[in-house]
Amino acid sequence: MTPAAGGDVLYWLYPGTDLAGRHQMKIVIVESEQQTRETIEKTVKTALPDAVLAGNAENGRDGRNLIRAEKPDLVIMDIRLPGMGGLSMLRKLRAEKNNARVLIV
Repeated sequence: MTPAAGGDVLYWLYPGTDLAGRHQMKIVIVESEQQTRETIEKTVKTALPDAVLAGNAENGRDGRNLIRAEKPDLVIMDIRLPGMGGLSMLRKLRAEKNNARVLIV
């Protein structure tokens, strides 16, 4: 999968596809603060209108379960999470061979 830019929208090109075969980016947000989650959601919707917000979680344990179920392209998460910290969750996901891109805030 290769990232490519088209205008103001980021999308993913799979090998052998062209712009007509673009894939909607699936995003999961894992953030303990409700206001911050809402701000991230609004920002994503504005910056990436074609992206799919697959869900959000407020702690590491729920976030890990959501990521396993949804298999997102991108995870935006807090480093400090109740239940399981962001880095601990990331290590466990990588051990499970989950290769989602992760943006830690």
